[in-house]
Amino acid sequence: MLERSNVFPLPSYAEPDESTIEDLVGPKMYFGLVDLSYRVRRRRRLSRTVEIVPGEPVLTTVCNAFGAEPPGRANFDPLIPAEYLFKWSSRKIERLPGYADALTRFERLFANVNGAL
Repeated sequence: MLERSNVFPLPSYAEPDESTIEDLVGPKMYFGLVDLSYRVRRRRRLSRTVEIVPGEPVLTTVCNAFGAEPPGRANFDPLIPAEYLFKWSSRKIERLPGYADALTRFERLFANVNGAL
């Protein structure tokens, strides 16, 4: 019904129901993107140390991981990974874990948007 109104809710393309654009990217790729954008040292990388929590938004998981870190680590700002995504070469981004899954989700969303035009 919403698609006939040209509204495409993110939960149709990603989990959980409270999805954000970060959930559309997917937890594996987003953790890798955060690791790169914050230059997280290898042994402390989210992609290695943080468990994906089913039903929990990716941003909540990342914020909790940053909050659990000792003082000295920067506070998490979701604009930093977004800026990194737009500035760096696609070759670097294409190597992130979960890239193919994220691409599939975005392609499905854009196909539906284009079909509604």
